[in-house]
Amino acid sequence: MKLFIDGLPFNVGDKVKVKACCECVFTIPCNDECRYECPFEDDCEFDECDNGNEKKFETIIDCIFNNGCGWKCTFKHLAIEADLSDFGKCFFLCDEL
Repeated sequence: MKLFIDGLPFNVGDKVKVKACCECVFTIPCNDECRYECPFEDDCEFDECDNGNEKKFETIIDCIFNNGCGWKCTFKHLAIEADLSDFGKCFFLCDEL
């Protein structure tokens, strides 16, 4: 079930670009091996992995919720929450870039 909030130009499941550091990326297990890899590795402009690297990650809006202090959203594969007021500053619809 999708949550619709009047006036928002985006919704859960929409593709967005999010400005974040690589340290915010959830790594995923790689097959049966004991190693993890970045889910954004195939689309990365950096030659060397570093938690301090900052880029725009193309992902989807995972969840929109109210924590009692305001509306926030989370993103697939990223360990960050953004205030909905950060739209246009920290995250953008993919077709707007």
